[in-house]
Amino acid sequence: MKKIWKNTIPMLILSLITLIGSCFLFSIPTTTYASTKKSVYNVVIFIRFAGEGEYLNTKPNNINESNYSIMLNTYNRSKKSIRNYYKAVSNDNIDLESVLTTQSYQLSYPRSRYIGVPENYQYSYYREFHEELIKILQNYKFPKYTCPDSDNDKEVDSLTFVMLYNPSDKIEYSDILWEHAYSLNVRKQEGYKNDLAVKGPDGELLKNSNNDTVYYGKYNLVNLDTYTKNIIQMDSQGYHIVKNSTMAHELGHIFGMGDIYLADSSALPYEPVWAYDLMAYNHGTYDNTPMFINTHSRLKQGWIGSSNISEITSSGTYTLQPVNYEYNKSGTSTPSNRILAYVLKSDKYPNQAIYIEYRDVGSLFDNISTKNGGLLVYRIYNTNNKALSNVDYTGKEGS
Repeated sequence: MKKIWKNTIPMLILSLITLIGSCFLFSIPTTTYASTKKSVYNVVIFIRFAGEGEYLNTKPNNINESNYSIMLNTYNRSKKSIRNYYKAVSNDNIDLESVLTTQSYQLSYPRSRYIGVPENYQYSYYREFHEELIKILQNYKFPKYTCPDSDNDKEVDSLTFVMLYNPSDKIEYSDILWEHAYSLNVRKQEGYKNDLAVKGPDGELLKNSNNDTVYYGKYNLVNLDTYTKNIIQMDSQGYHIVKNSTMAHELGHIFGMGDIYLADSSALPYEPVWAYDLMAYNHGTYDNTPMFINTHSRLKQGWIGSSNISEITSSGTYTLQPVNYEYNKSGTSTPSNRILAYVLKSDKYPNQAIYIEYRDVGSLFDNISTKNGGLLVYRIYNTNNKALSNVDYTGKEGS
């Protein structure tokens, strides 16, 4: 539990803004799944490249469990799973079930074809890579009769392609095989729309509750890493899992959240919230699980309510508990009357706000390696015409 004294806040904010060079966290337009608990599906398709063999049945590093089973734990079964993570950060509004293929699908070309592609050739190679993914989707049948479109936007809730990590790859930021979130929607306008329709177990076109045909659109590309030292861990239930912070981060883009790290690390001496957010710099924790999401983003998603935020308008003593207090203590959701963050506003900047929340490291999904907890203070530049995130922020006002 942390207490805040109002008359110390200006100095605290001034110190932090000076430290981070007046970085902003921009407000983000989102797809909102909240208000009632919803079942959301993440279609997970394993891929491999030409010349590579099946890897899902392999048992890595002398562990008596297959890659497939480890990934099932990582996405769905473990206490530290992505499913449990989104249950926690969504305040039990989201039940994210990942549906995994039991075999990998092979692409026509070796992975080296998509590494180190010069920038002026990237579009054509991306198009070819997408065509390879579309060939897979043409033959893939979603193994459930339930349509994976929970919000009736005519698009599958989430699609993830998983490739086996190769330590010899020299993949750099913006490479085609860099772990990323992207969309196949542009291919619909190039004649591939029918190929992207979601098929059910019997090959039938799946319809949502509005009787609309559903299509594949946004997708993630992530690695299954079984090579890195200590990357495979056993949780308290005996489940083997791999690092899933990046998997959860890319899924955050599917929910509409933007990156809040800086692509150009030389622009400022420090990251805006450093590692204290799923969408921030080094979004993993000490035990390779995802970090919690900032309170403002959870509010924008509709996962918490305005009653969980309180504005400070007068001097006094204010008390905060950790943002994941209830979930970490008993696995329950946050009550509507509990304050998760205090907000400071200014008449001079009516569209901005400074959030103050308490992060208790060492708890589930906030177990950062430095073991330093305390108040997280960040400034929201809350205008509609700003970028979705501050990944391109350069340190100048309005950039």
